[in-house]
Amino acid sequence: MVRMIPNGAVELYHNGSKKFETTNTGAVVTGILTTGNLYSDNLYANSTLTINNNASVAVNLTSTSTTGSSRIFFGDPDSALVGRINYAHNGDHMQFYTAYAEKLRIQGNGNVGIGTDAPTDILDVYSTTDPT
Repeated sequence: MVRMIPNGAVELYHNGSKKFETTNTGAVVTGILTTGNLYSDNLYANSTLTINNNASVAVNLTSTSTTGSSRIFFGDPDSALVGRINYAHNGDHMQFYTAYAEKLRIQGNGNVGIGTDAPTDILDVYSTTDPT
C-alpha cells in the first residue's frame, strides 16, 4: 500500500507494516534494504557515509563467490580506481593499492610483502632502487 501524506511525504507498506517513508530531511527504510548499486554523487560538498549504532557498528562486504573479492575503492574526478583495498577470497590475501599499483600484500599465513605480491617471510620488502 502507498500512503500520500498532506505534507508531501510518502509511505510504503507491506503486509500492514511501514517499510519506507520520506521525510523533509530524506528517507527512512525499516528492515533490510537490498540494491544492486548504491550511488551518491556529492563529490564537491564533502559527502560522507555515517553508520551509527548504540553499541558495535560493522560493515560487511560479502562476496557471493569463494573466488571473488571484496573491495573498497578510492578515487577522484580523474579516476575512480587510483587507490583500493582488495581482499581476494580465492587466495585469502589482502592487497593495498596506490597510484593504480599494488604496494602491499598480507598473505593468509600472515606474511607481509611490500613491493612484492609473493612474500616468503614475515616481512618481505622488495625494491628495484638502491636503498643507499
